[in-house]
Amino acid sequence: MKYFSSLLLVVLLLSCGTKQIVFSDYFSPIGKDKLTIDAKLRAESFATTYIRFCEKDSILTNNQFTFGADFRASISTEKFKRTCQKTKDTYGTLNEITLSEIQGDGANIIVYRFKGDFENVQEPTELRVYQMFTNEFTGIVITPWEDTLRSKKEIEAIAIENETTFNK
Repeated sequence: MKYFSSLLLVVLLLSCGTKQIVFSDYFSPIGKDKLTIDAKLRAESFATTYIRFCEKDSILTNNQFTFGADFRASISTEKFKRTCQKTKDTYGTLNEITLSEIQGDGANIIVYRFKGDFENVQEPTELRVYQMFTNEFTGIVITPWEDTLRSKKEIEAIAIENETTFNK
């Protein structure tokens, strides 16, 4: 499971590779009332659309959403298709998602944390959507729910432990 979550994270980090973005080590909560309803609905739509495309063995296009350059390139690769297949096999069909919290690094990234209800798992699942302040979606992570959002350093440590690499 850790490997699978880290594999999804690599999609996120690859999508940030073409820009010199400096992430802070920790994200801070952003009140749900600080962002527009449209922004929150767009993030929710992105998460559900991503899952629905995976369920249908389709490739997500950027006709509906604006993607970071590397994320846009990665969604057409075989590796991305394999990630979608693992998502389907592990979690099954998405029944519902609920916005739990929003965090950000104050400079570049907004992180929307959704709790998901999937048919194949009993525990809450997190769908974490990353979006630049420029409104480009740069990644999605699907992982077992944790009450706290891990720092970038902790996420990198998990990826290193699982022998995944970060290409920047």
